[in-house]
Amino acid sequence: MPWYSWDETLDKPMRISLISSPIRSRNSQTRPSEGENRQARLEFMLKNHYLKSHHIGLMLCSFVLAISIAGASQGPQGGVLSGQITDQTDLAVGGVQIRLRGLSTAVIRASRSGQDGSFSIQDLPPDSYQVRLSAPGFREHAEVVLLGENQTLNLNIRLRVALLPETIIVTPTGNERRVGDLAAAVSVLNEEDIHRSPALALDDVLRQVPTFSLFRRTSSLAAHPTSQGVSLRGIGPSGV
Repeated sequence: MPWYSWDETLDKPMRISLISSPIRSRNSQTRPSEGENRQARLEFMLKNHYLKSHHIGLMLCSFVLAISIAGASQGPQGGVLSGQITDQTDLAVGGVQIRLRGLSTAVIRASRSGQDGSFSIQDLPPDSYQVRLSAPGFREHAEVVLLGENQTLNLNIRLRVALLPETIIVTPTGNERRVGDLAAAVSVLNEEDIHRSPALALDDVLRQVPTFSLFRRTSSLAAHPTSQGVSLRGIGPSGV
C-alpha cells in the first residue's frame, strides 16, 4: 500500500510506493520438471542394476572358489601305476607293450613305455592287477600287483633276453636233427605262420611251402586218398 512523505525541498508531499517481494513458504518450492524426474529415475535404475550385478558377481565368485577348494582337498582320483623298464644291463627298454587286467573289477588297460623306459597308467580303481609286459627280443614278463585307493605304485622291471628259437626236425629214420645240421633245404611252418595265414583249412596253409602242391578231386574237406592228392617237389606221398 503506498504512503506519503513530506519533501522539504519541494515543499509538498511526495508519494512513495513500496514494492515488496513475495515471501515463499517452505511448502511452495518450485516442482522439478518432467525431464528432471526422468533423469532421477534413470539414475536410480542404473544404481539398482549395478548393485544387483555386483551382488550376483560376488555370489558366483564365492561358488567357484568353494568348488576349487573342494576339488583341491579331494586330490586326484584313482590309483597310478608307474615304473621303469630296463634290460639285464640296466639300459632302458622303450616300446614295451604293457597290459593290465583287474582280477576282480575286470578293468583292462594297455600302454607302452617311452624311449627312456618309463610308463604311467592313471585313474585305476583299487584292485589286484595282472601286469604283462612283452617286447621283441625279450621274454614275456608277468606279475600280480595290489593297488590301493588313490595309491601311486612304482615298479622297476628288468626284462630278460629271449633265447633264440631252435627248430628240431624229425628225419625219416626217426632221429631228431637240428635244421642247421641238415644238408637239404628245409621249410618250417611254425605256430605264428599258421595264425597269420588267411587260409581257412590247414591243407591250404601248406600251399605256402615252396614246391608243395595239393589238389582235390571233390569239395570234401576230409583228407581221403581218393578225394585229394599231395605232391612235394613233384613226388607224391607214395614216393613216385
